[in-house]
Amino acid sequence: MSQKTPDYVEIVRSVTELLVHGFGYRYAHGASASFQQERSNASETLLLARLQARPGAPPLPQALAELSPASAAPPAAIRQQLHRKLIHAAPSPRPDHPAAGGHYFDFEHPENNEFLLVEQLTAKSFTGQQKLDLVIFVNGIPLVVAEIAAPGPAGLGQGLARLQELQHPAGVPRLFQCVQVLLIVQKDAAYYAAPGSPPEAFRAWPDPFPLSFEELRRLLASLPSRPNDFPTPADALVAGLLAPGNLLDLVRGFVFFAPFPVVEHARLARPHQWQAVQLAVRHLLRSAGAPAWPDNGGIIWHPLGTGKIKTLSALVVKLRRIATFHQTTLLLITDCEKSRRQLVEACEHHGLPAPLHADQSDLLARLLRQHPGATVLANTDCFAEHTETRVGQPEATAQPPARALIALIDCHDHGEASEWSGRFRRALPQACLVGLTATPAPRNRQQFPVGMRDYLHLYTYRQARQDGLLVPVYCESPLPERQPQQTTSTTPAPAATGHPVREVQVALQFDRISAIAANLVEHFQHNVAANGFKAMLLTCSDQATALYYQALAAHNLAPVAVRFAQPPATDSSWRDLYLNIPDHSHALHRLHTESGPLLLITSSAAGLATPPPELQAIYLDQPATGARLLHFAGLTAGMGAPFKMNGLLVDYWGVTANLEEALAEFDPQEVQHVLAPRFAEARFEELQRCHLAVLACFETHLSRLSTEQWLLALTPAEARQTFSKTFLAFVRLLDALLPHAQARKLLGEARWFDSIRQEAASFYFDDSLARAQPSPKVRDLMARHVEEVPQLSLKEYVSVYDKSFEMEVERLISPLAKLARLQHALLHETNLRRARDPAFFEALLQRTEEILRERLQGRSDDDATQRRLWEQITILRAGPAATAAALHLSEDARREQHRAMANEMLAAVTPALGIIDWNIKEDLQREMRRQLKRVLRNARCPSSAVEPLTAAVMQLIHARFGKKVVYRRS
Repeated sequence: MSQKTPDYVEIVRSVTELLVHGFGYRYAHGASASFQQERSNASETLLLARLQARPGAPPLPQALAELSPASAAPPAAIRQQLHRKLIHAAPSPRPDHPAAGGHYFDFEHPENNEFLLVEQLTAKSFTGQQKLDLVIFVNGIPLVVAEIAAPGPAGLGQGLARLQELQHPAGVPRLFQCVQVLLIVQKDAAYYAAPGSPPEAFRAWPDPFPLSFEELRRLLASLPSRPNDFPTPADALVAGLLAPGNLLDLVRGFVFFAPFPVVEHARLARPHQWQAVQLAVRHLLRSAGAPAWPDNGGIIWHPLGTGKIKTLSALVVKLRRIATFHQTTLLLITDCEKSRRQLVEACEHHGLPAPLHADQSDLLARLLRQHPGATVLANTDCFAEHTETRVGQPEATAQPPARALIALIDCHDHGEASEWSGRFRRALPQACLVGLTATPAPRNRQQFPVGMRDYLHLYTYRQARQDGLLVPVYCESPLPERQPQQTTSTTPAPAATGHPVREVQVALQFDRISAIAANLVEHFQHNVAANGFKAMLLTCSDQATALYYQALAAHNLAPVAVRFAQPPATDSSWRDLYLNIPDHSHALHRLHTESGPLLLITSSAAGLATPPPELQAIYLDQPATGARLLHFAGLTAGMGAPFKMNGLLVDYWGVTANLEEALAEFDPQEVQHVLAPRFAEARFEELQRCHLAVLACFETHLSRLSTEQWLLALTPAEARQTFSKTFLAFVRLLDALLPHAQARKLLGEARWFDSIRQEAASFYFDDSLARAQPSPKVRDLMARHVEEVPQLSLKEYVSVYDKSFEMEVERLISPLAKLARLQHALLHETNLRRARDPAFFEALLQRTEEILRERLQGRSDDDATQRRLWEQITILRAGPAATAAALHLSEDARREQHRAMANEMLAAVTPALGIIDWNIKEDLQREMRRQLKRVLRNARCPSSAVEPLTAAVMQLIHARFGKKVVYRRS
């Protein structure tokens, strides 16, 4: 973003004032003489004088060797290595005195560090010099880079592209090796991410925690030039992320890396993860001196798919660094292998003692007894056995020292956490329990132990959806007549299923399973597999699992995976079915690793702590209410898969017939956004509103015989942004409701709007329109709709090689429509054939884009642009092997053209050559370069070649007319 724009000045002033006057930062401008004296050249990425100024800093040779690696490793691996070095002590030059190494930051006392904000930092790249809008140095080490962007989606896209350009090998990649946070700051928005992150990883930081909004308003009111005290998104991000203590804490413990051997970009904690850890640690520290230590636990509620594993890992690392808990044993109970692996990797990365693993009751007891202050990992079965064997024994009743044990339990729901709390009271009475659950606590919590009644932190479904971490989940009941009849029979439930006998008997009827299987196959193919997603069929028993597999096999549904809770008894009636099902031991592995559609049939979701984001649907054929129902819905709510806009809960049992009753135990405010009927009338009304919103982007009564007037309506950038946003909302809702008959009525409209989107995206070089694509499911149904409805008139694409192409273009009325057709044809054919001859088609593509860019910039009118596009089509038709004569461009004509250009260049620089000492006067040489570039551009020289040609011509001029000097690019 240009420094001269009012928005840039306002944003920089606002951020600078808050950081300097509000949080004690220092400020320097990159062009100031005082700051330039701190760097010997623009290639330096560290401020060496400031790096050495802090007491306890590492010796300079060690610091330079540590922080300036010369490695051929991937950038993500280098950043991970440097992060490990930044949070640890530097190597000591004296082996006999390890403490002499020093630390780069004083994490425990943020006030002992120097925070410097530099505006317009100059950094040297391979192609020249780059200007970075804002860079934050802490003790001379760059930790934050901020790009100031123009308002709106277009400005955001430009900011993202600029940050990617700076991190590219041709940019300043060495600067970003130590950087931990990237920011994009706009007038009305602000986003953050880790270096190397893709565009979709940039998120808002909307909370100034630990400051409240009232405290932030008072701080803003105290600033000298602040027009008002109303916090902007940038203010919230600066206060919550860049406050000195927050920034250092985030860098130290909230940068997450993928477990070895995966090498990918780092991930920064989300605001809810950061807040949960801070509040939990604050609560435990406050309770450490309380006499009722075991009763001071609590619950952290983060829905499935919102990063609960990373929250748990960050909490363990944070507790391990606090002196109060150095001798406290941390017992982590989880069945999630990913969670265990994440914790082990985190401890290794942060230089903490490796966790001890306990897979047997005796081993767990021994570790707790013999290793005080250790971190112990155990699964639920191991600890359940431990509680059963230790209750009543002397060591179980012995009172360990206060604050000797903190137990962190990773569980699905609040009831499970409370059950574990009771077990801890019996086996380890002095343990303080912190439960991390995926579902909320019931309204009536008096029945639970004291330590399990209160939230330490909660992150609701509504918040997760607003932050883009979860998708909405919808439920439907396609076969209500096949739902098992509810019974008041007191017949006990069989131990294998836990469900009433009568309902299980009804559920196992052959005709019922056959009917559901037929419906499921159709639903899966049209709703789930159409977008390449996966689904689970949850049955009421292992026998039902086998029967469903047999019924689905008759419909040739593939691929299907089967998972049993336990093998059948030898005399079981369905044992033969079990033995004939292939490879059911790796079903969960297949669900996570196989690409493309897959249906998993199982009677239990146990072991699926981290469902893959491609899991979209749960076909439910077992009773489920309360936390169990929420858990099943949460399995399908994860984000991350392309085109996944919602999850589905397809109910064959009847549990969603009355959602209010099924979720009556919870606070309605906490579960109001977790489940909703898929085909509610309000959703079809919303679809109609979305359709009208797209139509509102254009004038009424436009003809659909041509796209000309529709394209003209999208000329302003604001109109294209509105169209992209409304069209995307329309097709996303259409995807959620298809193939319902009411939604199918709008397929023709969707197809027409999509054709407008494609042509407008190509003509205007609009990335937002190019990205606003319908899902594969919607595209397939639109194509089928065109075949089924012959009266739908859509202009078919005519290739430039077709004899009728000229006639098709001439039939268009407006020059804009002709340009759109020529451009669309050129770009389409060029991209289609690029792999055949990359050099030829890349050059053709660059020339086409340059022609259209000149028109948008007003340097070429419509007639000239159309004539030049026809020339490119002639070149395209002739092909790579064409000669200059075949293109009517003879060598003699080309030679004459070049001679004329040379004469024009000489005439342009002759006045300057008559001035004494022109070859050492930079202002004259700058004017000469400007005149040469003008001649080259008038000759339609490609923009990428203007700079090197100018440099070469200047060197020739120096060699011919005067003393040669080094040419420097302007």
